[in-house]
Amino acid sequence: MQCERQIEIVPGATHLFEEPGALEHGAELAARWFSIHLTPSQADSEDRCPRPA
Repeated sequence: MQCERQIEIVPGATHLFEEPGALEHGAELAARWFSIHLTPSQADSEDRCPRPA
């Protein structure tokens, strides 16, 4: 992956995110990344994650 990336840790979460609130926390982190990096206005003004040729 050649675009901006970041690893976030969901405290207390195991690989299945079965703990109370863990899946919601992970979903919030993912939603925040998508809203920042995949909005149409940013895609028009700059290419944050270039597609391979």
